[in-house]
Amino acid sequence: MSKCNICEKEVEEVFICKECGASFCREHGDVDTELCDDCRNYELEEKKQEEADIIDDIQDMEQEEHE
Repeated sequence: MSKCNICEKEVEEVFICKECGASFCREHGDVDTELCDDCRNYELEEKKQEEADIIDDIQDMEQEEHE
């Protein structure tokens, strides 16, 4: 048996996160993307911030056009 680095439980099968190298079980990561929950959540937050930055830039440009 192997140990999940996220929940620290002994499980029959673990996967290795391609981002940080942590071992994770099926419950604490995405097997398809090969990302543990921590890295997947970080990636989602980064994308949300990028989208918010783009929206801010568009709003700034629109405001400048009306001045």
